Amino acid sequence: DVETLSLVTKLKELLERQHIYREPSLNIGQLAEQLSVSSGLLSQVINSHFKKSFRELINDYRIEEAKSALTNLEYANYTIVAIGLECGFNSKSAFYTAFKKEMGISPTAFRNQELA
Repeated sequence: DVETLSLVTKLKELLERQHIYREPSLNIGQLAEQLSVSSGLLSQVINSHFKKSFRELINDYRIEEAKSALTNLEYANYTIVAIGLECGFNSKSAFYTAFKKEMGISPTAFRNQELA
């Protein structure tokens, strides 16, 4: 419906243009408040439209940005952990776990493979 599409559009705007996923403490309640909807509705829209949970959606954006940074020579002097933190992960372990789950390899292996 129109309301759902409007919400999805606003959500993508916040994620893709404002990069709100970079905020490590971001939670569905804050995001719902920003979008002026209930967290239940937002969760339902994310699940039905994106076919994933709030956390998975946020981590997907973080990982995409991390992949880009890991292969960008401008970030060559950044540590892997620094890149993960820049992208919104709140710890090394959260970054490594999410990255490996998504990509099948560690961020270090990914960087070495891409820059080889």
